[in-house]
Amino acid sequence: MFEKTVEIKTADGIMDTFICHPEEGGPHPAIILAPRRFKWN
Repeated sequence: MFEKTVEIKTADGIMDTFICHPEEGGPHPAIILAPRRFKWN
């Protein structure tokens, strides 16, 4: 499993992200979680 953290610069500051996907095979669907957008935190 490939795992990586990335910081994305936005107009409001830096957004931390976590990327995870299988090392082979595919294609695989994307899943995007945005807890602040939906007030999950």
